[in-house]
Amino acid sequence: MPDRSDLVKVLDRVERAGWILRTRDTVDRHRHVLVLTDEARAAIDKTERVSRAITDDVPAGLSEPERRTLHRSLLKAFGKPGD
Repeated sequence: MPDRSDLVKVLDRVERAGWILRTRDTVDRHRHVLVLTDEARAAIDKTERVSRAITDDVPAGLSEPERRTLHRSLLKAFGKPGD
């Protein structure tokens, strides 16, 4: 399990990137509620489309290792929160 302070740093970064909204739980004020933003949902949809394209439409000439490399490269090209 990650250290709490490490998790908070990650959440701070993702929140600054505009991918989540963080609010206090209305029942338990020690807890936070995390909600994906529309921007995050759009990024997830885009990533899923890329993933489907990679697995469904990859040219037949690519080997399995080449497909995995392409998949990783495309995901990297679309970026990560805060990058």
